[in-house]
Amino acid sequence: MNIETANRLLQYRKQSGFSQEELAEKIGVSRQAVSKWERAEASPDTDNLILLAGIYGVTLDELLTGEPERVSSGKTDEPQNNSQESVESSHEEDKDSKVSFKHGIHIHDGGDKVDISLKKGIHVHSKDGTKVDIDNSGVSVIDDNGEQKFYTDEDGHIHGVNKCGGEKSKGVYRVFKRFPYPILAVLGFLLFGHYDIVGGYSTCWIWFLTIPLYYTTIDAIEKRNLSHFCYPVFVVMIYCFIGMYYSVWHPMWLLFLTIPIFYFFANLLKPKAQTAEDNQKKENSIVPVVISIVVTVILLLSMCTAIAVMTTETKTYGFKRPLDDLHTDNIIIDSISSDINIFPTSENSYLEYKSVVKGLHNENREDVKIEYSADTTKISECNYSLFFGYKRTTINIYLTEEKYYESLLIDSISGTVKGNDINAQKLTVDSTSGDIKMTHMNAENLGIDVTSGDVEIDGVFKNDVQIDTTSGDVKLTNVVTPKKMKVDSTSGDVILCIPKSTDGFTLEYDKTSGSIKSDFPLVGNINDNEGKAVYGEGKADFNIDITSGDVIIKKAVPQELVNWLFALPN
Repeated sequence: MNIETANRLLQYRKQSGFSQEELAEKIGVSRQAVSKWERAEASPDTDNLILLAGIYGVTLDELLTGEPERVSSGKTDEPQNNSQESVESSHEEDKDSKVSFKHGIHIHDGGDKVDISLKKGIHVHSKDGTKVDIDNSGVSVIDDNGEQKFYTDEDGHIHGVNKCGGEKSKGVYRVFKRFPYPILAVLGFLLFGHYDIVGGYSTCWIWFLTIPLYYTTIDAIEKRNLSHFCYPVFVVMIYCFIGMYYSVWHPMWLLFLTIPIFYFFANLLKPKAQTAEDNQKKENSIVPVVISIVVTVILLLSMCTAIAVMTTETKTYGFKRPLDDLHTDNIIIDSISSDINIFPTSENSYLEYKSVVKGLHNENREDVKIEYSADTTKISECNYSLFFGYKRTTINIYLTEEKYYESLLIDSISGTVKGNDINAQKLTVDSTSGDIKMTHMNAENLGIDVTSGDVEIDGVFKNDVQIDTTSGDVKLTNVVTPKKMKVDSTSGDVILCIPKSTDGFTLEYDKTSGSIKSDFPLVGNINDNEGKAVYGEGKADFNIDITSGDVIIKKAVPQELVNWLFALPN
């Protein structure tokens, strides 16, 4: 196929508003075949040429040569009974107007075309861009803006397209639109209601408002048009939740003032391209729409928080509750954002909770839950009572100083952890971003797992010490030399302080770009990527695995800790 014909095929397809995939589906070939035709790498066969001419509403001559089919003057070599098949247009003075009755009715008047035939169907194309095609592939109506108004689906049903969308979705959008989200909303309603989550049945009916939000979000992304997102329903959902759960109807009604602002900016972001050819250029415009929806949601929630903080007073409340010492051999502390302090007491164990709040808060909900099972006490934070505003909470736990606990597990996400003078068989601290500072801790085994917070801990840890850090710095001061120590560090620095009177240790290491330093004279090389070094008798086993952080082993135990260990006066 020559390049001129290939370019005509490309031009006709774009003028008809079809993508390569849509055209391939209409004529029953692969998209790659259509692509090869338009690049002049292959030629469609006769049947496909006939189908293409019918779809585009042109004759084969126009499709192949670009020239309109000439009107027969009656002087042909065909039999006499066929000499009347073609006549000239009654407007002979208009050289662009042609009428032909060959294989149907064909009227071409400048940019306006009407082609009617039994094989190819009916095709009406106006020079203003309006198109009506009725053939074996179905019905298609495109207006002068290049927008499809009617189409026939794969089941042969004719559908109209309204202003809010409703066109036949393609690919992944069709999958998401067919997903039975209303069933998920019902399940969410029943689950939140049954377990009394965020107000229970009194507020969880708001789940049903998320149904139009789900479908309009997909529609906005598919159409690359932010105004398709059902923002008023989203505002109503937030307003109802705040009003029913926190009883703050005023001044939250200000949220409704954001509706016209939203559509003002949505119209500014609306794509200006209207023709089918221009729409091809918008295929990669999905990212701005998704980002716009996310930013809109974040801004609205931020506005809710700002209103809540500005219109409410700072409140401080809390409680004090005893702990059952029959169940405190093992203690688990599970915190989301509270600061945790652990202190010894000469009395029975108890818990203090303090919260400082500015914003919307339901004071009827308890933010701390205590659960007993066998010899274990679990203290957990329920951090869903505050939705908009500022909150700072503190959990103080007082443990009997004369008791030796089997295990103490502290799991904190963002709050700080502090403690002193606690005796336990096993001490484990797991922190995501909060800082940890603990002094005078006495435990056989110690485990520290920290992501980004800094850790400073000292005391007596005799048997097994495990330190795992991603980017936070760790300083461990141990009055004795533990039997085993494992350090796994990604980028944070780790300082290990052990007494200078240690009997020695064997150091095995594996490092990428970090360094290992020691105040103790080691036998062996610690500058390689991996290796082994020994100090003294080498009784203790130290294993260090680092990526880029530094590990420093120091001869440094403060005298204050020694005095504490041996109960000597300062």
